[in-house]
Amino acid sequence: MATRAPIQARRSNRRRQRGVAMVALVLLIMVTFGFFGLRNLNNSQRQTVLTNHAEQMLARSREALIATSLAMGPGVGSPGRLPFPDVRTGTTSGDPAGGDYDGTRDTDCVRRTWVSGAAITGAFNLNIRCVGRLPWRDVGLEIDDVPADNDPDGVMPWFAFSPKLSANGCTEVSTKLANNTANCAQNWPWITVVDSKGNTLTNRAAVVIIVPGPKLGNQNRSAIPLADSSAYLDSVTVRAGCNAPCVPGTYNNAQRNLANTIGLRFIQCADISTVASNNPDYTHPYQCNDKLTYVTIDDWIATVEKRALAEAKQQLNAFYATNGYFPYAAPLGSVDCVTGQRYGHLPSGNAAVRCPGGGASFTTQSWVPTWFDINNWADVIYYDVAPGCIQSASLPRCTSSLLTVGTQANVRSLLIAAGRPVATIAGQVPAMTTPPYAASRGANQTGYPSGTVSNYLDSVLNATGYTTLVYDAVNTARTSIYNDQLLIVAP
Repeated sequence: MATRAPIQARRSNRRRQRGVAMVALVLLIMVTFGFFGLRNLNNSQRQTVLTNHAEQMLARSREALIATSLAMGPGVGSPGRLPFPDVRTGTTSGDPAGGDYDGTRDTDCVRRTWVSGAAITGAFNLNIRCVGRLPWRDVGLEIDDVPADNDPDGVMPWFAFSPKLSANGCTEVSTKLANNTANCAQNWPWITVVDSKGNTLTNRAAVVIIVPGPKLGNQNRSAIPLADSSAYLDSVTVRAGCNAPCVPGTYNNAQRNLANTIGLRFIQCADISTVASNNPDYTHPYQCNDKLTYVTIDDWIATVEKRALAEAKQQLNAFYATNGYFPYAAPLGSVDCVTGQRYGHLPSGNAAVRCPGGGASFTTQSWVPTWFDINNWADVIYYDVAPGCIQSASLPRCTSSLLTVGTQANVRSLLIAAGRPVATIAGQVPAMTTPPYAASRGANQTGYPSGTVSNYLDSVLNATGYTTLVYDAVNTARTSIYNDQLLIVAP
């Protein structure tokens, strides 16, 4: 294993450069990383350091994954997707026999019947489980004093995510995905996360990150051959007769082979130092010190929506700089712009389609990156142009009849990410909402496509803004019945 150090150093330098460039694209998400040295500490100090490290590792790993996804880092084809995990396959080019954990992604996710050390083969189907060690080099984490591959202290993060977000997953990774209306070849379930007594915290986790902690019980983290997830991730049995609320059963964070209808499920361990040996809630000895965090698909997509809005804003301003006006909109539920249409969707569709009235070509393929078009972001973003800023407005344009957004009264153009439709969904944990529904609708929003503005926008002010020219303020807080995200295009 010692011969790998120069290789790791060279890999680290190359990937560090790519990671810095990647994060710079996101601008608002800055990822820095420090690693705690452990060799010279006594046991008490060591445990304190490991606990502090785990909390920081979870937060920074989450930031790094978001930054990598939004900036389309290594292995990410469009914002919202995630790189494959680092798994011990023995098939990665340059790996020693038996595979390793080298901090870089592998070429696929594992199957639920996969055997540690075996090659990943087979169709990308409902058997797929995207779980393994975090490819920390690919996501740009800066780590000093990198531990050995077998990571005896359990400080390196593991992660899992729904196959919907992988390179081979759903065709559309956009707001439609949160509403389960995206184009997906397989109906992969979201991940379930339960609390320390088995109560469901969410059944809509898109991403789960776990820091294992020191080995427990019979876990064997030998250097050769390297161990799989069972040597790092733990198991808990909640006993029948446990103190309510609780759900008896065995919860195993390392288990990939659950039935397809269940998918992946993870438990938040209780603080092991506080679980007495006679605690009636658990089978003893209690051996679970995994620490985890998760992101629901709703929160994940809300972050990706901001990336899509920023891209659309940039391209709209470029169009205005060239033409002196903003393009006409496509009516809600359609793709082609219409002469005089101020509000609706961004135009999309065939690149040969031109806006009517002799205007400049403005179709999705002609003005935005491929990822924006493939994921059909135009379908779920609302677009409004002030009456004074469209092609047919009197000259000089944009000097009157402008929009008001919150307290800002000189807005030329506005984008709103509509968010997931506000509707009660049976069995969802936590529930999206209960009546009252979105104020604009007063009932379940039916989703997209729709020709009705109240199926997209959640407040009365936003839903009537196309006539009043007045909208909510940017950064209005999201709630269970309001998830509109506004972005001023200009000024």
